Amino acid sequence: MLPKSYHQSHVELLEILLKLQKQITANDVDIIAIKASYEQLKQVFHQKIMSLSTKELDSSQIIFWQSAQTEIHRTVRLLATELLFLQSARQTKTTEQRLSKISRSLEQLIIYCQKLIDESPKNPPS
Repeated sequence: MLPKSYHQSHVELLEILLKLQKQITANDVDIIAIKASYEQLKQVFHQKIMSLSTKELDSSQIIFWQSAQTEIHRTVRLLATELLFLQSARQTKTTEQRLSKISRSLEQLIIYCQKLIDESPKNPPS
């Protein structure tokens, strides 16, 4: 089980991911709102998730946590690239393809966050 201090950070990241997923799957896609949500995602990830260290982890948890963090970081960076491609898309088919790729990336990120949340206590300190 991961320390309580990890729980709230990952819950906050998950909330932003769910918001972004909702924006991506909306009938009327708002690129500006999506970019704003992505910036919020990036900020929370760098300030609250990347700042967590392995000092509070047992040796058995370090590999699990580091691999999840690596995948989240990689996918967040890939998401930035996909958002750039989405902005430059001019044809409906291209836009739909980019939205689909972004949606799959968000699904991956949500799964990683949920796994990390499931590994941490449900009642973080206030």
